[in-house]
Amino acid sequence: DWGDGGKWRALTEFTWGTSNAAVASTWNNLTSGITKSLTAIEYLNESPDYANYTLFMAEARGLLAYYVYNTLDLFGQAPYRNAVAGDQTLQILQAGTAIDDLITEVETILPDLANLGEQSTYNGRFTKQAAYALLADMYLNVIMHRLHLTLQRLL
Repeated sequence: DWGDGGKWRALTEFTWGTSNAAVASTWNNLTSGITKSLTAIEYLNESPDYANYTLFMAEARGLLAYYVYNTLDLFGQAPYRNAVAGDQTLQILQAGTAIDDLITEVETILPDLANLGEQSTYNGRFTKQAAYALLADMYLNVIMHRLHLTLQRLL
């Protein structure tokens, strides 16, 4: 169905703009995920004696990395605040420089994550398997970006 005000046709024909409903809702959903992840991290920081603190903090940090990475991948920039360090300054991350830091973040939290099915984890939770999948996507992104830069230099 090519109806719906032409939003799907615009996406397919690469004529979309910021007012396209699909683009706007994607941005809104990703930045909402960033906000919710930061809220979870801040809440956990206030209650370090919380049961399963380490696991839940790793999951919240993993989700933050997931949402920031996807925002960077789709839009080239993402709002970010380092809630773990207590820094309240809002930063605008750029895709070309931030992905290596996100890779380091996910690699750092890996030991604290549970495998799917362990520690009451289930589909929908950020587990070791989710972290490995995210890392694979980020590694491929970095490789493709570097290959693209190398090809540009050669041509």
